[in-house]
Amino acid sequence: MYLLDSNIIAEIRKIKSGKANTGVVNWIKQRPITQLYTCEIVIMEILRGIALKKRKDPMQAQSLQNWFDHFVLPTFSGRILTINTQTSRICATFHTPNPRPENDCWIAAIASANKLTLLTRNTKDFQDLPINIINPFQ
Repeated sequence: MYLLDSNIIAEIRKIKSGKANTGVVNWIKQRPITQLYTCEIVIMEILRGIALKKRKDPMQAQSLQNWFDHFVLPTFSGRILTINTQTSRICATFHTPNPRPENDCWIAAIASANKLTLLTRNTKDFQDLPINIINPFQ
C-alpha cells in the first residue's frame, strides 16, 4: 500500500486535462484506489496552497477548493491517516542527527508507522530515512 505526497495528488488533478505526467498516470492506473492513502499533513499542504492562491487568484482558488471538496476528500475517504503517539515518536527520531523539514518528517513517520511506501516526486527530501520511496515521475 502507498502514501501519496501532495505533489502526486496535485499531478492526479491534471489527468482530466491530459497534462499529467505519463509515469504518474500509468502508475496510478495500475493500482486499486483502496491501496492509495494520504495523510493529514498532505491535506494541510493542499489547503495551504489553496489559501495562498486565493490571495492572488480567487477564481482559481475556488476551482481548487471545489476539486479538493469533490475529488480529494471523497476519493481518500477513510484513507486519510492521522498523527498519533507512534508517529510522533518516529518523527522525533527522523530529526536526528540532522534536523529536517517538519512536514517531510511527519509524512515519512506516517508512512513508516503504517508500513506504506511513500509516493513522491521529491525523493531527496526523504533520502536516508528508513522508508520505501517511489518516484513515478521517472
